Amino acid sequence: DAQTVTLRNDGAAAADLSGYILFSARSGAALRFPEGTVLNAGESLTIGESGSIPFPDEDKPLNKKKDNTVQLFSPLGVLVSELSK
Repeated sequence: DAQTVTLRNDGAAAADLSGYILFSARSGAALRFPEGTVLNAGESLTIGESGSIPFPDEDKPLNKKKDNTVQLFSPLGVLVSELSK
């Protein structure tokens, strides 16, 4: 059964995710957000097989049975956020 990763914008302004990369350390899978991907203030975006955006080559980014670290990088390669399970 597929799990997902949810990004949430708790800020007051929209966040442009164009070019950002979501990376799974366990599988090495990477998802580059397409141009025009905007997360408005207070909104969330679910990534994964059953989410708003599929995560190619990674159907279980936060598998309940296997440890993994999912990282979000800016288009310039700066680590923005990290979640380990």
